[in-house]
Amino acid sequence: MIALRLDRVSITYSGAPVFSELSWALHDDRVVGLIGPNGSGKSTLLALMHGDLPTDTGTVVRARGLTVGLLPQEPRFLPGSTVWEEALTASSALREIEAQLHDIEARLGDPAVYGNEGRLASALARQEALLTEYERMGGPAYEGRLRGTLLSLGFGERDLSLPVDALSGGQKKLLALAKLMVVQPDLLLLDEPDNHLDLPAKAFLEQYIRGYKGGVVIISHDRFLLDMVVDEIIELDHGCLTAYPGNYSEYAVARAHQMARQQQQFQAQQKEIRRLEQSAERLMTWGKIYDNPKFSRRGQAILKRLDQMDRLDAPPQDRRRMGLELAGWRGSDKVLEAHDLWKAFENPAGGEDIVLAGLDLLLWHGERVGIVGPNGAGKSVLLRLILGQETPTAGEIRIGPSVRIGVYA
Repeated sequence: MIALRLDRVSITYSGAPVFSELSWALHDDRVVGLIGPNGSGKSTLLALMHGDLPTDTGTVVRARGLTVGLLPQEPRFLPGSTVWEEALTASSALREIEAQLHDIEARLGDPAVYGNEGRLASALARQEALLTEYERMGGPAYEGRLRGTLLSLGFGERDLSLPVDALSGGQKKLLALAKLMVVQPDLLLLDEPDNHLDLPAKAFLEQYIRGYKGGVVIISHDRFLLDMVVDEIIELDHGCLTAYPGNYSEYAVARAHQMARQQQQFQAQQKEIRRLEQSAERLMTWGKIYDNPKFSRRGQAILKRLDQMDRLDAPPQDRRRMGLELAGWRGSDKVLEAHDLWKAFENPAGGEDIVLAGLDLLLWHGERVGIVGPNGAGKSVLLRLILGQETPTAGEIRIGPSVRIGVYA
């Protein structure tokens, strides 16, 4: 069944169109991989479907009662809140019912209400209706499910009291995902959900998407993830959507064949255009030389045919590649050395959480080192220490002479 339909929608930023006259029908039982070049409007499209953006033209039609959840690239939480406080905001509908129940309870304690039979009956009926709806939405088990979901994603009991500002990028992504897992929207929109996740979390995400009971649209640059979970690839490029059945590998093969056919047809048409142009030019020249209007008319007729021809577009060129130049080496062979490196952060209870404990690291010129580990293990903290953005609690970091550091955040 179609869950959401885009009908000729257009979005413009600063006078420049992101996409125009775009139409798309999303089903409620399909996992769709949304791909395309950076800047093509993929995240904008998800925000539009979630209801965060208005359309310049066209309409977004949702199935009756459809619930839509969005996992953005960079989740944003209320500053100063704890993990548990943020998690409790997962269901705005339950929070609204709870607020109404508190209001009813306050009214029931009002003499003007409990002293009036009609008002009391009305308040009690409203309370009963709200409690029924609260139970239907799983309200009594809500906090238990939420806590269990957080623990299953790798959060410990102590982590629930941490401020959200202290979480790593991966932990923030998992917290936002936990909120969606508890609510279980009919249509799940995931904007690069695998960014910042460690390997176990990526494996969990893959399993979760494959078993999701609803529609899913996922933006990802991870070809392996798209191969494992999607039923269909939708490519957004130059403001147009193109559908390819199957996973990413099937899309890659189909698109390569399509580009080859388009190139072949384009070249054949260009060859025919050149032949007709030369023929028209030749006839026009003969008409002038021999003063023969018949040749000129035939040449004009060919030019008119060319003007009316439906010309094929040239196949798109390869994506732009990053230009990267690495300068010659003038530094020490010993690039980086960390000795007995400690880093601890003060926790809300007044104690210390140790992130790095006596770490030793030696990096030589020419080595390529990958740093892996669970979310929150301190990988980004280590990089910030090397960059001088954090101060070690103990130990030292030595950078080789003449070594310059570049960072891609």
